Amino acid sequence: MSLRVLHSGNLASVGRNLCLGLRRKGIEADLVYSAYSDRSGLLERGDKEWTSLVDARRGRAMGYLDRLELVYGWRLTKDIDVTEYDMLHFHSVLNPINMGLAVRNILREFSPVILHYHGSVSSRVRGLRHTLRSYFLRRNCPIVLCSTPNILDNIRNLPQRKRYLPNPVDTSVFKPGIFPEENSNTVLCWVKLERVKGIDMFFEAARLLPQFEFHIPNVSLTGEQRHYIDRKVPNVSLIPAVPHTEVAELIRRYPIVLGQLGLGVLGVSELEAMSCGKPLIGFWNREYDVHYDDPCPIPSSTDPIEISQMIQDHIGDSSLGMRCRKWVEKYHSIDVVAKQLADVYREVTEN
Repeated sequence: MSLRVLHSGNLASVGRNLCLGLRRKGIEADLVYSAYSDRSGLLERGDKEWTSLVDARRGRAMGYLDRLELVYGWRLTKDIDVTEYDMLHFHSVLNPINMGLAVRNILREFSPVILHYHGSVSSRVRGLRHTLRSYFLRRNCPIVLCSTPNILDNIRNLPQRKRYLPNPVDTSVFKPGIFPEENSNTVLCWVKLERVKGIDMFFEAARLLPQFEFHIPNVSLTGEQRHYIDRKVPNVSLIPAVPHTEVAELIRRYPIVLGQLGLGVLGVSELEAMSCGKPLIGFWNREYDVHYDDPCPIPSSTDPIEISQMIQDHIGDSSLGMRCRKWVEKYHSIDVVAKQLADVYREVTEN
């Protein structure tokens, strides 16, 4: 299929991984995203030929027009020619770059658009209402994609066709490695310090297991970490964030990983931990197994007492870890997901 697509946005490296997979399939996929969010180290990984950055930090004082997202997005995208592309693929409804590209697209060639909803923002219905932003982003958009199955419920009233597209994971980077024995009693709580992720239950489970150490990254996109920094739980430590290029190495240091306990789905963080062959415990809504031929292998609960028992039962459980790895390889590897996306593009261009 001869097609040139511009992906805008790179939440959790999804944009990059999709472009990489599409390019392997002969689709010319380029990526643009915000310079300040370059935690993925894309330019260090040889993706320069098809990746560009836009400085969206708003470092200078803004005038009245700059405060209007439409005008701000228009200025951010002044060097991007949307007429060079057969299709635009927008990641996230809250990205001002997407707004600028959408308006330019409407005023020029009007290429087809794919709008891709991501993460806990869309899980909380923020930005999904029929606002001016939503109107512009969904103009000439026949299909909307969701990165997790729970988002499908939030967009059921949109007129577009809806698809669940699994988040892609670079299984060649996130793979099993050597585990240091000195961390044999340490648990990695691999979520942001945000209530929507069920973070309070991590502290409750930790209190029940004083013989284990719990490490939680000191990261939050909502500023909620201030609420947890002063929590006096002796066996819980907040650890510094690391660049995405160092995440696989970090995960491999731990014998078990706890994922989100609030949304009932698996984000990229959980999938990357599973891809590293780590036993993962989290909350998976079993209704979402319908999207897979094989049920998700993780032990699932939202009860701190049950979770504490699961930790004791599965810490260092390499058998569970390899089942997690194989499941991610089968359903979330870059090439598997890119094939599904190429089929979506084919559906859009042929209808």
